[in-house]
Amino acid sequence: MNAFVVARSNFKRIMLDVEMLIAIYEHRDCIKIRKGCFDPKTRININESEILLRSAIIFTVTAFEIYIESIIWQLCPHGLREKIYKKLGYFNSPKGKNINDIFKYCDIENPLDKCSWRGMPNNKVKEKLGRIVDMRCFIVHKDRVSRLVRDGGRIKEVVDKKLSLNQTKKHVEFIGKLVKCLETIVIRFKEN
Repeated sequence: MNAFVVARSNFKRIMLDVEMLIAIYEHRDCIKIRKGCFDPKTRININESEILLRSAIIFTVTAFEIYIESIIWQLCPHGLREKIYKKLGYFNSPKGKNINDIFKYCDIENPLDKCSWRGMPNNKVKEKLGRIVDMRCFIVHKDRVSRLVRDGGRIKEVVDKKLSLNQTKKHVEFIGKLVKCLETIVIRFKEN
């Protein structure tokens, strides 16, 4: 389906940058990057080479967001393009509900609700996507890696001391699988 050629191409192009960031991180000992410093404001040790991993998360979520936007733009009816254009302007958080809502303009009902693969049931897909998007938001808006956790009846922010290479690679791999799964579901839906 032609609608996916542009989306897939954009996604792959950005993911090449992610691969490069990870490769640089893996070989950081060959490059002069300071080991780290202590930030007295946040009381967090800052590892400058970790910037590469945070950037990889930001680029990965951005690639996924652009992928979704490209598909929507290609598949939506021409009469709705102005309305879609305005909606896409507010589509800056590619979480489950937002993805399902935006696909309705293309007459595709809740494609993310159908995404799953071996070892990753749908509820885990949506949960993990939400965690990765939240992580990107915390990195971009607060310049650190955080996550929200439920503490009794309250939700609180927990600052992770370090973003690991392994964690980053798993998130990148997850988004890659999600793109393939979503594409398969949307193609099947459009063919029926």
